[in-house]
Order: sequence, then C-alpha cells, then structure tokens
Amino acid sequence: MMNFIFIGIAVLIIVGFSSSYLIKKNPSKNSYALPGVILTLISLVIAIVSYFTTDGWTSMGFGFLFVFVAIFSLIGTLMGKNYGKSSSEQS
Repeated sequence: MMNFIFIGIAVLIIVGFSSSYLIKKNPSKNSYALPGVILTLISLVIAIVSYFTTDGWTSMGFGFLFVFVAIFSLIGTLMGKNYGKSSSEQS
C-alpha cells in the first residue's frame, strides 16, 4: 500500500508541475490537462493488458494502481491549473 502512495505522490508532483508549466506557457489554450490525460491513458492500457496477461492478484494490483494514478493525476492537474493561473496573474 505504501508503494501506491509513493507512486501517487510522484504522479501528483509530475503532473502538477507539467500542468503549471503548460498553463504558464500558453494561457489561452487548454493544454494543461494533457499530461494527466496521457499518464492516465498509459496506466489504463497497462491495466487492461495486465488483466489479460497475468494472473488474478497481479492484475488486480495493476487495476488498483490505475485507480491511484487516475485520481492523483486529476488532483495534480487541478493543482497545476490553479497554481499556474495564480502565478501567471501575478506576473
């Protein structure tokens, strides 16, 4: 369980910084959601492939990992959007 939390925190930081950077770079475009969507889709593909290629408990672990990545990437995208807009308004 601790591994999922560490992976979630890493995803949160990476997606948050990426979203913040993209909204500072192009504030008129909605490209801030791109890192979170890409990371969530990659983890979804891994979860689906593992469902068909591994045994039950391992695929269930990858399914839980997908849920953690999806939730933390959503939170990271929202945090990056809010931080990027607040810092670009100050400049």
